[in-house]
Amino acid sequence: MMKCKEFKNSIFEYLDQKEDNNDLSFDIQAFHKHREECKRCRKHLENEEIFLYKLKQIPAPQPSAKFRRNVLKNAVKTNSDCKIKKNHLAGFATGFASAITIVVLVLLIYINTAPETSPQQTIPEVKIALFELKDVNLVFNVPQDFKGATLSMELSSDYELAGYPNQSKLEWQTDLVKGQNFISLPVVSTKAGKGELIAKIRYGNKEKTFKLNLLTIDTFSEETFPENKTG
Repeated sequence: MMKCKEFKNSIFEYLDQKEDNNDLSFDIQAFHKHREECKRCRKHLENEEIFLYKLKQIPAPQPSAKFRRNVLKNAVKTNSDCKIKKNHLAGFATGFASAITIVVLVLLIYINTAPETSPQQTIPEVKIALFELKDVNLVFNVPQDFKGATLSMELSSDYELAGYPNQSKLEWQTDLVKGQNFISLPVVSTKAGKGELIAKIRYGNKEKTFKLNLLTIDTFSEETFPENKTG
């Protein structure tokens, strides 16, 4: 009998199979049976299918389901990229629910002396519906080009980036150009409650950290979605 965790971990392979006709490493009959029995997991799968469908509406070469796993590889876009791919980015903007843009000023020359947050500074908060995708758009404004900067994103438990199940932290290197650099993070919450997203930029021996509060609202009532005994 398939459990909820196994079902969620199998979703991306299932979507790959639908797109690319690959062999599955899990029991497809157990997968479908669990989908019928567990309303929460069924809703989770529906959201993933909607996400993939909307990706296909973007006026660009159609991405396969494998695109989800590489969402961060080319996530950082420069100003020139944004002008060239205006329609592409507009597709992303309409493809996710309720996007929020956080403008972050990255002044690395002051990193070693300036505090990360002042007592008066309010940390932004994003509300996320349980099991639904939330597109969080970050804008990093840097004073000069930074070649080979390291970006890392860390999420509290019960939060993950779509396409990266069971991974709370991701890190990669990229080039940041002077001015605005954009990154879009599709965040999913798997449990009601509070958490945070921590973004870090490292360049040379300097580092800057930014925080974003996350609040998950359970839109499923116990009356409508009774607890699943198998997951």
